[in-house]
Amino acid sequence: TGLKNFYNRELSYQLAKDKPATIYTSILRIKWQYTQVKLALTTFVKLVLRVRRRIETVIGQLTERFEIEKCRCRDRWHMTSRIA
Repeated sequence: TGLKNFYNRELSYQLAKDKPATIYTSILRIKWQYTQVKLALTTFVKLVLRVRRRIETVIGQLTERFEIEKCRCRDRWHMTSRIA
């Protein structure tokens, strides 16, 4: 079986000095980085959806509590008097 993803930092620095325009990396390392980025994005999307769901729930509860589906107030004074 052998080593699947051999990565030698000193060798990569030496190769980078010799030929700076060439990037030496392995396929498995690229796949690992891609899966890490993909995992981070899906975690972030799940967090955003969870926060959005919570906000929409709170807004729905407030509209039911204060009975303000549509607020046709002319200014802030009338809106606060309607809520209070």
